[in-house]
Amino acid sequence: MGFFTGEYAHKLDAKNRVFVSRRLLDQIDDPEQRRQFQIVRTEEPCLTLFTDAGFRAHVRGVQAAQRNLPGRRTVNRRAGSQAQPIPLDAQGRITVPEEFRAAVGLGEEIVLVGCLDCIEIWDAKIWREQELPRADDFYREQSVHFLAQPDADGAQP
Repeated sequence: MGFFTGEYAHKLDAKNRVFVSRRLLDQIDDPEQRRQFQIVRTEEPCLTLFTDAGFRAHVRGVQAAQRNLPGRRTVNRRAGSQAQPIPLDAQGRITVPEEFRAAVGLGEEIVLVGCLDCIEIWDAKIWREQELPRADDFYREQSVHFLAQPDADGAQP
């Protein structure tokens, strides 16, 4: 799998291709996992890239969380229909399906964002003007909870 960090500005070309930054590819442990991704549409205005192994782990987690819920097959159907395998070409590019690009409003300028277990693809304007400020505000509000360090006795402050 991978552990993805960083933010990388790129452009979609006329054929909806975009380079996946070498720095992101180098964060994938298994070289075989660098050859193909799963591209996923979610409820957010971005696309998500998983390695094949990362996507399988994600799906297993989703399925485990919904094991006893009614409508599980409907959720699986929706999730499966919103994902598509997408190979990395010899130049290190992926081709974003037009229907995926249109669904999230990707323009020519985009940003690839490392999200630890996946990579997100954002329209650069939406990222800079909406999502990044929202994420920064949330991080500042919540960081006291997840950055708290235990004291010498192991107790949280």
